[in-house]
Amino acid sequence: MSLYMSVTDRTPSSHLLTLLTITAFYLSAVYAVLLWSPNVLGKYFSRTVVTILFLLPWVMLWLLKGTEFINDNKQRPELFLIMAIIALGIINVIFSDNPNKTYNAMRMFLLSGIMALWISMFLLTNSRAVKTFDWFCCLCIAIIVPTEILTYFSDSQANPNSITIFALNPIPLGTLLLLLSPGPVRLLMSGQKWPLTAGWILTGLGLSLLLLTEKRGTFLALIAIGCAWLFFKNSRLKLTLSILLILIALIVPFKGLSYYRSLDQKNLSHLNILHRLELYPFGLHVYLKHPFFGIGLRPFTHETYLSDYRIKQDLNLFTYMVKDLQTFDNMLLTALVELGSLMTLTYLALIVLIVGKYWRKLQPLAQSPPLNLYRVLVLLGFAVHSMTYDSLLFPSVNWLFHVQLGILAGYTPATDTGLGLASSR
Repeated sequence: MSLYMSVTDRTPSSHLLTLLTITAFYLSAVYAVLLWSPNVLGKYFSRTVVTILFLLPWVMLWLLKGTEFINDNKQRPELFLIMAIIALGIINVIFSDNPNKTYNAMRMFLLSGIMALWISMFLLTNSRAVKTFDWFCCLCIAIIVPTEILTYFSDSQANPNSITIFALNPIPLGTLLLLLSPGPVRLLMSGQKWPLTAGWILTGLGLSLLLLTEKRGTFLALIAIGCAWLFFKNSRLKLTLSILLILIALIVPFKGLSYYRSLDQKNLSHLNILHRLELYPFGLHVYLKHPFFGIGLRPFTHETYLSDYRIKQDLNLFTYMVKDLQTFDNMLLTALVELGSLMTLTYLALIVLIVGKYWRKLQPLAQSPPLNLYRVLVLLGFAVHSMTYDSLLFPSVNWLFHVQLGILAGYTPATDTGLGLASSR
């Protein structure tokens, strides 16, 4: 049974169930992006309510599609990997240093991430469905950005650390805006006066807020997106960009080593950099003790591995910072240490499979609509930004990333029929 059929083929009951499914999905979307933060309304939602919000669209899609929802021939490899990730997540909780803490973190990761991917890859499969979601992204930016900017300027010190309403921290806020950006990009590429104007306004507001956050990681992500765009869309620049990237790859390690030697831990900003660098050998130390199933997602036991760890640098406060922060400041490192190799590699295999399939759909790339390419580049920017913090542990970022990934998994631009919000399979 297809989820959306042409209007003349719909029965009243299936039409109602379809509308209820869409409503359930966007209720979960509003919670994940706009309400999740305890600084908004998140603390007023009980665990049961949150579970219902994230699972209800999944249950209703199952009612609509029947066994196809869990046994689709076209999506069978993706479904197999999704189920493997869920199973490995359960194992991660069992073998965790602190099962109770890991249960809470894993539950939110799976509900707001993996389940969102599963839902969106079957729901957002048609241009009209994707367009509706992009409009939702525009609405979110129109709410988030002015609110955060007003909060920033209402602070007498105009401190970037006051930008904490929707994401708790300026760093994940940058990722949040990045993952919402296909909305304004759609408007910018519409070629129509009013959507184009709205697109520029939203883009300008978004970039202004990013400047106020003063976070370099976000701009590194934007630079990566821009370079990749030029590489794929301008064939004359491919050779130049390739040479430039090779030169950067050769020069940066030498410059980085020189810069590293000049760092002084008496300088607070230098101490933060030195601490982040020390987390890599420390993460390897922890990883080697539990390489397959990890220490558990967010077990808050990092300090227990300090007893037999020899600090590579003579760093004051490293032990204290590990106990206090409980983070590896890098999503890939966090995944390897806390989730273990098996779950991390399975998860990466799922991402590579989805992006690889979508990339083949875009060929020939020169004839593909720019927005379709941009959806892949957004994930590239997300990957770059995730090298500076534990991105997927923020539910709003986790949900948006997996929904954008779900669009890549379910949407086929070349065969789009435009019949309703999702095409027949």
